[in-house]
Amino acid sequence: MSPTEQERRCIDAVLSHLCRTTQTPWQVDDWPDDRHPNEPSPDALLTDGREDLALEIKQLTDGDTFHDHENSLRSLHRRLTLDTPRNYVVIEQPFLVLPRDFEWIGRTGIRRAARALEIDVGETAIVPVRRRSTVRFLDGSDLRLVVCQHQRSEEVTALSDRVDGCFLLEDAEQPEHQFLTERARLVFRRRLAQACWAARRDGEATIEWSEEWVLRRLRDSSEGMGKVSIVAPVAEFEEAAAIEGVRNAIHAARRKFDSRNWAQRSAVALHAGEQQSVVELSLFEAAIDRLNAADLQPLDLVFLVAGMRVRSFAFGA
Repeated sequence: MSPTEQERRCIDAVLSHLCRTTQTPWQVDDWPDDRHPNEPSPDALLTDGREDLALEIKQLTDGDTFHDHENSLRSLHRRLTLDTPRNYVVIEQPFLVLPRDFEWIGRTGIRRAARALEIDVGETAIVPVRRRSTVRFLDGSDLRLVVCQHQRSEEVTALSDRVDGCFLLEDAEQPEHQFLTERARLVFRRRLAQACWAARRDGEATIEWSEEWVLRRLRDSSEGMGKVSIVAPVAEFEEAAAIEGVRNAIHAARRKFDSRNWAQRSAVALHAGEQQSVVELSLFEAAIDRLNAADLQPLDLVFLVAGMRVRSFAFGA
């Protein structure tokens, strides 16, 4: 199979690096995938006429968590596309960590609220966000407690002195609770108390209520279709993401060399900068530096490629 344009750019960068560092002319000698379609094989065999090198190319990403986070944001933006050119961003939302299931977003009414807003660019407005969950009756002992599945649950536990028993508001897949007006807070507490009494009778009960987020209007879209964007953190450290991305790529590359020795030396080119945008290149370099020969066998070399910039790491004997 012929190399992709991205793979060709990576190979060209590695060839240029080898020519410069060895002072000998390197070139592609063979494309093993073309001749071994039914066998795991490296992407290219390189040679300078005296030495040959089997090269497998792997695309670095920002790691599974950052990757899923970005996919979640893109999915969310598609769900919140508006039929007007107006753009809004949630600037004051409860703590929301991605990725997670966004099916509930479609039921919040935030798109309808955004379309109805009449505010100027730069201004903010409080909008209602519909919520729906289940209250479950846990215990009928003397304990009087209402809890939810969030780390911050003061708005829920405040109802404890108004119930008889122990109850759980099941809302693990939804963001933290937020009420910006006293009216919305009081309505929630009344409905939660009612749901607790119903759950004590029936074992569980459905509760619906509205919380409040703040939207700021941004400059209108030039494409004619606006969107509501949510700023959400990701529960991952960039250093950990770099380590994960490097180890996953190398693990996948090593499998290409299980069946045979394709050349005198084997290498993997880790291609950065085209499908990752969060993790800095220096963190990938540090992650590779942490490896040892046992982590790489049977690979001898690792090339970290970013554009035409290449750094090589030797692990062979």
